[in-house]
Amino acid sequence: MPPPRRDTSFGTNIKEHSGWWAPLGILAAVVLLSLFVLVYYFLPNPVALIEERPSPSTQINRVTVRVGDMTFAIPANYLVFASARKGGTRREVDIAASLPDFRGYSEAERGLFSASGPASPIVHIKIREDPYNVAEAARFSRVYRGQVVDPRGSAGSYSLTQYQFRDDSGYRGEDLLVGRDGTALVVLLCERPGPYVPSPNCLRDYPLGSGAALSYRFKRAHLGQWRDIARGVARLVASFEVRYRP
Repeated sequence: MPPPRRDTSFGTNIKEHSGWWAPLGILAAVVLLSLFVLVYYFLPNPVALIEERPSPSTQINRVTVRVGDMTFAIPANYLVFASARKGGTRREVDIAASLPDFRGYSEAERGLFSASGPASPIVHIKIREDPYNVAEAARFSRVYRGQVVDPRGSAGSYSLTQYQFRDDSGYRGEDLLVGRDGTALVVLLCERPGPYVPSPNCLRDYPLGSGAALSYRFKRAHLGQWRDIARGVARLVASFEVRYRP
């Protein structure tokens, strides 16, 4: 029997590659790109992972900060965080003032500003960026009123109308209290006192103008002073605002 014939034609040594490599490579590139986008845009940077602690100052020099399109010159002893006392453009600024006359921090009142009991006289004010400019009355009618048991409400204390949120509302455990100070509507969300809320707060939030909003909170024990607090906060923030003349 003659020996088997060896094929010496061109191309006998070419190896075939699997057709899966190209799609797998594209898929891997897409996954890596997606992970990069998630890390870059959504994960906090190392600085954001460190929560800044309140660091009050007794200094009274004014610090110029810009929030939205508004500029403020705020005495350093009103600013809660040391980083805000560097000034410049900021997304939000935290301010603390003491009732009844909205004083800033002082060494003599260190205990008042560091305490957080149910009768604490400290009002916490936040000025923040907010491009939406949703009026207080609109938030009341569009967001809150649709989640209460009775849209008519009932007579509450201190000339306020009280609304009870439904059990399926995200605001359950809070009371909605609405009043008028002259022509201005004042809408307050107040935590309901209980075993897990021994020191309840009341919160108000409204647009300040020019891309900025204002919120403030105080202890529910001072609810009877809601008008004085509303006026005092407005006067204080207005005294900080820098108005440029054309």
